[in-house]
Amino acid sequence: MRIGTMTNIHMLYGEHQDYYSTADCIRSCSDVGYRVFDLSLSGITQPGRYLNKQESHREWLAEVKAVLKEREATFSQAHGVFYGSALNPASDDGFAAFVQTMRENFLLAGELEIPWMVFHPQIFLSDGGYDEETIYAANVELFSSLVDIIKETGVKVAIENMNKEPFKSAASLLSLIELLDDERFGICWDTGHANLTGQDQVASIMQMGSKLKATHIADNRGVVDDHLLPFSGTIDWLPLVSALMQSGYGGDFSFEVHNATRNYPPKMRKQILQHSYDIATYLLQEATQQ
Repeated sequence: MRIGTMTNIHMLYGEHQDYYSTADCIRSCSDVGYRVFDLSLSGITQPGRYLNKQESHREWLAEVKAVLKEREATFSQAHGVFYGSALNPASDDGFAAFVQTMRENFLLAGELEIPWMVFHPQIFLSDGGYDEETIYAANVELFSSLVDIIKETGVKVAIENMNKEPFKSAASLLSLIELLDDERFGICWDTGHANLTGQDQVASIMQMGSKLKATHIADNRGVVDDHLLPFSGTIDWLPLVSALMQSGYGGDFSFEVHNATRNYPPKMRKQILQHSYDIATYLLQEATQQ
């Protein structure tokens, strides 16, 4: 299992509130050992972000391809766009734009030969309320509508566990995958979401087995989705990592820990990034010996 991180690890909060460029993130993270990345398209293709307009895509792709080659790095997964969890396809004017941006995410990921893209399942509104059967059906309709772009780009979909019903458990995601009935759909397990919802993570990981295709690795204190490094919250890490190794999971150990770095000044970022890589190295080595 390789060590990876999402390219939002360089999130900045302050006067300008912006992300480092994708290329700058790859350079700084590769300086401390990272060679595998999760491309945070969710951060940079939202409305108002610098990659939302198609005219910016070509220059960005050229820059990113160049730095991947320079640093001998690769993307093993990407995080696709999300517009919040509650959308009504019948009345929400933003829904069509959301789906269009999803499709544009596939084109970008395809250019970079990314095998899996993570999307949140949507909590669709039905007549002003929530109905589980309707939510499942609407998600099947949404994700099935993407099969043509999946075929075109070769980028498959990993659907993420959430911190609310009905998609917080491994069983719920497996049910959705079964309804989709297509090997190009799998699961992304977010350890932070699972901790917030009280999931038995070892049992969940073993239950998903080879259906698990991607990870979002982060810790929290069980109250909010803190996105912290392991050992900063309440997750019991060694059994979890051992389960990943024993379950049939073939993907990477990929951090989503932007809140672990965001308050540090840029001059201290290298030390924090090195610390993150060292934690992952320790966990994988220790879990191997379990």
